[in-house]
Order: sequence, then C-alpha cells, then structure tokens
Amino acid sequence: MFFSTLSLFIILAVVGLIPVFMVRPQLETAADTLRHSFPRAFLLGLAAEFLLLPGLVVLALALLTIPLIPLYVAAAGLALLGGYLAAAYAAGGLAAEQDAEWAENLRGGPYKTLLVGLALLLVLYAMIGPFGILGVLGDLFEAMLWTAASVVSWVAVTSGFGAVLLSYGGTRDDYARPESPDLGEGPGRAVV
Repeated sequence: MFFSTLSLFIILAVVGLIPVFMVRPQLETAADTLRHSFPRAFLLGLAAEFLLLPGLVVLALALLTIPLIPLYVAAAGLALLGGYLAAAYAAGGLAAEQDAEWAENLRGGPYKTLLVGLALLLVLYAMIGPFGILGVLGDLFEAMLWTAASVVSWVAVTSGFGAVLLSYGGTRDDYARPESPDLGEGPGRAVV
C-alpha cells in the first residue's frame, strides 16, 4: 500500500505543478475559501456531488445537449481535482502556520505548501500496509485506517469541490476572507 500511495503522491505532485505555477492566485483563493468558509464549502460540495449524476442524466435525455456530455464530465473532473489540490494547499498552509518548532521545516514556497498538504492528506493511506503481519488484530487496524483515510479524502474532495464552486474557480474571493461576508455593506458593495 505504501508504494501505491507514494505513486499517487508523485502523480498529484506533478499534476499540482500546473495550478501552482500557472493559476496560483486562483488556487490560493480556493484554498482560502476552504479555510475560512469550511462549513459552507463542504455543504455546497456535498450538494454538488449529489447533483453531478442528475445533471449528466439531464444532458443525456435532451438530444441537443448530448455533445456537451464530454465537456460536463471534464469540467466536473477538473473541479474535483482542483478542489482536492486546494484542500491540500490549505492543509499545507495550516501546517506551516503552526507555532511549533517542527513547523519551521514546513515553511517554504507555494509548491512546498502543496507537497506538505498532499503528504498530510495521504499519510493515513501510507500507514496501512505494515499491519498485515499482526493477523486478525492487524486486519482490524488496517480496516480502521482505511476507513479513516477514506473519510479524510472524501471530506477533502467534497469541501475542496465546494470551495472551487463557491469561489467560481478561484476568481471570486468573497468567502476567502476571515470575516466571511454577510453580502451587505463592504468595500465595493452598496446597501440596497
């Protein structure tokens, strides 16, 4: 399990080069949206995940929209992947902000932040393998680790997906600020 997790880490690290170096402001906006509006991002991501399949069915039922299905699937896949990378970036940023002495080694540039976050999200999967030698107790512990790792990954994907949607792909920072907007008065907004 360790080597498959390491392979996944390497693939995500290579894929993560694209948003870190080409669209870093959007990645940071989505990560900040996730950090400062987590409940809202998680609930929106959960609702959007449930609506992915019905949206695909609606596109398939209407004859004129059938050519849009590949675009829909690609956009949903990119939003889910971008959400996971935003969740990793947010986790890496939170780890680097800790006041502990060990956090000094985690501070660095944006790519190091992403790598630390990916490692934090995948560490439970990497720990699964060695417990097989313990017999039934090891199998039980592996099942518990697998469940915990799956829940962490699902929460990261769901909340990251919601943060990407909430921030319009990282182009809107209304929910990325610590003071979370009430969509009332604020800079650039007039009270109606």
